[in-house]
Amino acid sequence: MSILIMTIPVSFTLVLLFLLLFFKSNREGDFDDLESPAHNIFLDDIQNEGEKSESTDG
Repeated sequence: MSILIMTIPVSFTLVLLFLLLFFKSNREGDFDDLESPAHNIFLDDIQNEGEKSESTDG
């Protein structure tokens, strides 16, 4: 029973910490655009292929 005296405050502290970090990152705009970073990977490949073909033409 004495373990509950320690685990309950620790769990509440962790929940509070995660909520504070979530609201801080939400306020800073980290969750505003979730689509573009995934699409930028493909755009980088297309741009690199264009540069390779231009350099081999010459």
